[in-house]
Amino acid sequence: MSTQLSEFMTNLGIDAETQSRVLISALTLVILWGLNWLTTTILLRNIKDVAVLYRLRKIIKYFFVIIFFILVGRIWYVGVQSIVTFLGLLSVGLAVAFKDLLVDLAGWIFIMWKQPFKAGHRIQIEGVIGDVIDIGAFQFSLLEIASTQGGYSTGRIIHVPNHKVFTVYLANYDQSFPYIWDEIDVVVTFESDWEKSKIILMEIAKNFSHVYDEYSIRKFKKASEDFMLPTLNLEPTMFTSVVDHGVKLSMRFVCEPRNRRATEQKIWEEVLRRLSKEPAIDLAYPTQRFFNHLHEGKLNLKQQTKDML
Repeated sequence: MSTQLSEFMTNLGIDAETQSRVLISALTLVILWGLNWLTTTILLRNIKDVAVLYRLRKIIKYFFVIIFFILVGRIWYVGVQSIVTFLGLLSVGLAVAFKDLLVDLAGWIFIMWKQPFKAGHRIQIEGVIGDVIDIGAFQFSLLEIASTQGGYSTGRIIHVPNHKVFTVYLANYDQSFPYIWDEIDVVVTFESDWEKSKIILMEIAKNFSHVYDEYSIRKFKKASEDFMLPTLNLEPTMFTSVVDHGVKLSMRFVCEPRNRRATEQKIWEEVLRRLSKEPAIDLAYPTQRFFNHLHEGKLNLKQQTKDML
């Protein structure tokens, strides 16, 4: 088989030295692929944590890819015995031929080094919100989240080039503190007992606000060492304001990003139950009043005044 393959390559005009390099390169690829499979199978056999398994698979894969390029480079570039020299020549060639891909690769190095996000984090980039499900050498992938649906997945996977981390803003929901501050507005009529309403709503907010563990608080304080974060305040708060159709009472509380819609549903159900039992409190809603000039105009008003006299 090898003789026939050699004859075939010779007929194509490929000299013996080039044939040898091709075969050695192919053999190197097969051996490294086998080692990658064997290493992954043996080392990761007993790992159950999906996040740890994902990261180790990536590390092992990139390790063997780098080894492959180094070995094949030494095969094809005769006389280049210094790895540093080889990598220098390779980087110059890549910079000219694959500028865009090289910028994406630089973005991947930045993501791995500075870690603005990790696999499993929920982020927002260029108006897209999603959970990071994969970080590759040239792009990362998000499982899209619909913000209008309370944080539930749309089922779409968005692929983002790595160089975007250099050019657009990026919001991370999980980096400093794994919770977000949410707000629900309840409007009662001007005639309602808004002070009592405020007391009831504060009780509800405290009951449904997230209960924090010491690990989460320590994580937030650790992040405060690297960023200028505000003082940690986990207590629910209430704000009072006036709108055109009533008194608006705003509940501000902390919840898990992935459970925001479920938490809002529980709070609203409790609000409706509690306020329905209060005769002095009515929920307000926008209304419209139509003016009938024939019956309510100035002439009719004069007639009504004359009748009264």
